[in-house]
Amino acid sequence: MNFKSLNINHRLIENISRIGIKEPTEIQLKAIPLVLEGKNIIAKSQTGSGKTLAFSIPIIQKILEEKTRAMIIAPTRDLANQIFENIKNFTKGTDIKSEIFFGGVGYDRQIKMLGKGVDIIVGTPGRILDLSRNKFMNIEHIDYLVIDEADELLDMGFIENIKKIVKQLKNRKQSLLFSATINDKVKKLINFIMHEYEEINVKSKKDISQSIEQIAYVVSQSNKFDLILELLNKYRGQAIIFTRKKEEAKRLTYNLSKKKIKVEALHSDRKQSARMNALKRFRNYEVDVLVSTNVAARGIDIKELPLVINYNLPDDNDSYIHRIGRTGRAGSNGVAISFISKSDLEKIKTFEKITKSKIKIINDKKYTQKEQSNNDKLVNINLKKIENKNNYRKSKNKNLILKKKKR
Repeated sequence: MNFKSLNINHRLIENISRIGIKEPTEIQLKAIPLVLEGKNIIAKSQTGSGKTLAFSIPIIQKILEEKTRAMIIAPTRDLANQIFENIKNFTKGTDIKSEIFFGGVGYDRQIKMLGKGVDIIVGTPGRILDLSRNKFMNIEHIDYLVIDEADELLDMGFIENIKKIVKQLKNRKQSLLFSATINDKVKKLINFIMHEYEEINVKSKKDISQSIEQIAYVVSQSNKFDLILELLNKYRGQAIIFTRKKEEAKRLTYNLSKKKIKVEALHSDRKQSARMNALKRFRNYEVDVLVSTNVAARGIDIKELPLVINYNLPDDNDSYIHRIGRTGRAGSNGVAISFISKSDLEKIKTFEKITKSKIKIINDKKYTQKEQSNNDKLVNINLKKIENKNNYRKSKNKNLILKKKKR
């Protein structure tokens, strides 16, 4: 089945074709007709399955036909920007105006754009609510609401913000919610937003066990950097390295750059423009390694990425799935490598259960033996000096005794 069979506007089909998308994915085949019919939908589908096109194309078509307005809410600035860039591509050659709204940047440009009129609002909950509360953004007449990556939005604590936004959408005609998982939190949000809806459940055609080789190295902290260099040399191509803390991301990026590796960092201390530029350079193959905190774990689509490295394990199962899900996408295969300590072995068993696949554990002494710390080295040097001085004194005293005996 192709996009023409879904009764999509010819201009939109041209735009889809121009960016290299030839056939609809399962989520697109199931969602697009329902959205065009005006149904509320709840769609469960893994990241990388084509959700953005599944909700944006039918909404764009309805806006073209009915002169309506839409709002798309995403959990992070990076995901919101990715959705926004896709919508710009899909709406080329039309008079539809879209704009992105997120925190961490000034209000002036965003307020100016709102003054010109916006048909599709893409943004994060905090900034949308802030602009609305201060009367810069009138969301009362929004017709279509899309909540993307609902489970992550709720994990990040946005539930109250979303509820406040939904209460203001008094003329809402249709609601669409997309999520990788439908847990109890998401169910509560669904019940708050809508009462009647169609459910879509799309399982990945290719299981993680088939598309991603998972490996765990038992490695000491002092050996992690050397192991990273070894792995980057072994696997070649591009890689994303995930760290838990931004300080680790900064340090690792600096150390890799000293080794003449083309590297960029993604973390909360970088300005949004710098983060967007880093992703753009990575997608354009100008950068070989992207070092990121969890900010890039979900929703960032890098085609044919061969390698993901977990510098340390994430705190929860979902984050592990989304981190390793950056590789092995769209029919390609990939490798996901995690650095662990012996105390992480129970976590590995849990990850094996949720991914339904075996994780190969490598426990090699050359990675687990601890190098001497600088303090230890200094202590040893000082001890050596003291030992040499003592030996010198003993030798000197011995010579004096011998000289006395000769006299």
